[in-house]
Amino acid sequence: MENLSVFDYRSHCDYLIDWHQIKLRTHKNWNLSKFSKLIGLSHTSAITNIMKGRKVPSSKTVKAISDTLEHNQRERIYFEALVEQIRHKDRELVKTALDKVISSVKPKNTQTQISESKFKLIADPKYFLIRELVKLKDFELDLEWIKKRVLLNLSESNIQEIIKTLLEVGLLKQHHGKLIQSVDYYETSSEIYSEDIIEYHKKILDYSRKMINEIEVQNRHYTSDTIVLNKEDLPRLKKMISIFRKEASSSYDLDEGEEVYHLNIQLVPGTKS
Repeated sequence: MENLSVFDYRSHCDYLIDWHQIKLRTHKNWNLSKFSKLIGLSHTSAITNIMKGRKVPSSKTVKAISDTLEHNQRERIYFEALVEQIRHKDRELVKTALDKVISSVKPKNTQTQISESKFKLIADPKYFLIRELVKLKDFELDLEWIKKRVLLNLSESNIQEIIKTLLEVGLLKQHHGKLIQSVDYYETSSEIYSEDIIEYHKKILDYSRKMINEIEVQNRHYTSDTIVLNKEDLPRLKKMISIFRKEASSSYDLDEGEEVYHLNIQLVPGTKS
């Protein structure tokens, strides 16, 4: 299907009309009747009225539309906000609220590459855990609260030192008495041998191995596969994995959320030449 982003729209009606038109061009048997059934509406007139702005969809229908359009979490929140804006008469108030939602969920572009000298100071998963922790809805800049909230066994002095270092390397900053992230995304040098990066990956693997026994299955996910490939395909596979990681982060890493998760992916050979 042609690329269509809900973030490019300020009207849910325009978005749905364009999505439907693309669907008509790319799927021979597609029609409004099928669309209506997929989202639980009994008549095509209902979806027509929604698309033309004559009827405001219920919360149940909004969820069904997001399910049908396979929205990720950010897209769901944004689409709900587009619909919500037409429920209220105070347009200025709604615009302010919608702008807040947009800034919260719309993918960001600011990115930085961490130098080798800076990464040496933070080559441990605990630094990146605390960096992401500041985006939790219930975050408190309180050492005791942070200590209780994380799964790692960190002392208050450890936490204080981690925050200090993150401020020094520029991955966190203080803003009106709060800790916030100074950049949206960060990367280390790729395809370059580094003892510090190796040490980081060893520690995150050790953490993952430990958590497999301590975290309930519904709150974690471990999966693996063993495949046969040609050496010439390895760069493309590595790029595919990198793209997936970035897309997963872009889709689900919120500016304000409920929990912090580590996403780790490994690709290692099982044979030698």
